[in-house]
Amino acid sequence: MSGGEYVEITLDEVIKQSDVIAIVKSSRPASVVEEVLIHKDQQKFPSFKRYISLFEVVDILYKNDNVASLENVILSNGIIIKVLPAAYNKELDLHRRYYLEGDTKTIGINKYKDYDNKFKKLKEWIVFLRYNAQEKMLEFTALDAVEALEKKNKIIVLSAQVKK
Repeated sequence: MSGGEYVEITLDEVIKQSDVIAIVKSSRPASVVEEVLIHKDQQKFPSFKRYISLFEVVDILYKNDNVASLENVILSNGIIIKVLPAAYNKELDLHRRYYLEGDTKTIGINKYKDYDNKFKKLKEWIVFLRYNAQEKMLEFTALDAVEALEKKNKIIVLSAQVKK
């Protein structure tokens, strides 16, 4: 099957590519899975699994006011947001191409290079998100685009510099 090659990106690059940087905590449930039909014959052409992470917003560190579509996304403390995986549209397209056309193409998927598995144990963390206009939802800016709260001040400073 087709797949992705990971391209590591830095904190500066993750910030540049983000429309929203928020402090969040996991919601209950923490995620939901939906099936996206690619063909009516599901035996031969299996559905694509759409994994959506659910987070409760604790604070917004940055919001790109130049993305008009973000006005439709309510971002305030206590709100539960739905977040698609990074490169969602690319992965859905690869799935369709593989099953419908037999294409085994590989794509580049950005991966935040400073991700640490310890973040999974934290109660709150910083996420880097962008607006997916096609799905009208937020998605992770890159795979593992998560950072610890201890970098909050650094991220605020960097986002002010990078977003000028």
